[in-house]
Amino acid sequence: MRAGLAHGLRRSAFVLALVFGAASAFADEAVHRLSVDGARLGTLFTDGPVDDLRFTVALDGDVPSATHVWAVIGAASAFADEVVHRLSVDGARLGTLFTDGPVDDLRFTVALDGDVPTATHVWAMVGSSQLRQRTNEGYWVPWNGNRDELIDNRFPVLDDRIEFKVLDEDIGDDNHGVTVAIGYLSGGVRKDGVCGIIPSTGAP
Repeated sequence: MRAGLAHGLRRSAFVLALVFGAASAFADEAVHRLSVDGARLGTLFTDGPVDDLRFTVALDGDVPSATHVWAVIGAASAFADEVVHRLSVDGARLGTLFTDGPVDDLRFTVALDGDVPTATHVWAMVGSSQLRQRTNEGYWVPWNGNRDELIDNRFPVLDDRIEFKVLDEDIGDDNHGVTVAIGYLSGGVRKDGVCGIIPSTGAP
């Protein structure tokens, strides 16, 4: 690794990916809540058949004037992340990327909601034990696990948002399960989020 519509508001959500694998059924019994930023509904693995995929959504008082379903069809190894995320002190979930190796410009846009970051960080666990962190020049270097020693990536704040640049390369031999984390410090409080990168051949 190197370098629906209610009161004028559209609420939406995304199934993270339809990834070809061994499982052909998707049992979704959860009650979801959509959001103006796009809620995440999970990942479906399939050899082709998709058996009655449906989602139950709580409205919490919203009165929909229309409902919509749409899709983007493309390569499973590409990760188009256009959602605006919010990091948290408990660690937000940023999704899962399946790849044969190439990672094409993985980045995350994060809303600050008034937070004023004093430092921004990107780090990762490769496999089960290798710890690395991203430098502000885009290189990945070994990390000792001490968060106080994370390198400030100095991502700029624009319109109360930060765009975290993470990866744009073929991760090659490191493609055996990678957990990537992004975060920032604001007022002495650390907020972060994690994304999983998993080999396509490892899909269930």
